[in-house]
Amino acid sequence: MVYATTADLEAAWPSANLPIPADSDRLLADASAVLDTQVLLTAVYDADANGNPTDPVVIAAFAAATCALVRWWDELGDDLGTAAAYASVSIGSVSLSRAATGQAAAGDEVPPRVWTLLRSPRLAGRLRLGAVGTWS
Repeated sequence: MVYATTADLEAAWPSANLPIPADSDRLLADASAVLDTQVLLTAVYDADANGNPTDPVVIAAFAAATCALVRWWDELGDDLGTAAAYASVSIGSVSLSRAATGQAAAGDEVPPRVWTLLRSPRLAGRLRLGAVGTWS
């Protein structure tokens, strides 16, 4: 499930002067997977038989959150979360220093903007994050 399209990303991109990433389809798929595993794993919302959201407001929120995650990765320059793996890297005679343990990788983090978009008051009664069970 990919929650946003390249057209969604173009509409959400901060400036017409900055091109969207060339690999935007992959980034959108990766961002959707991060949302699925880090944010929406226990979320409750109306869905079809395949688990896809059916409410247009929820669909739009998922698209916006996906685009926000891709934008954040672009700003960090680290969509795979590899920059956090090393504190320093040298190329000549190769010298790598591992980062301190417990340092989060950007590819697995969810920035505050994503949480803000998914906790919007307009989603009240349509999306419940961190829920277990069904609507009552």
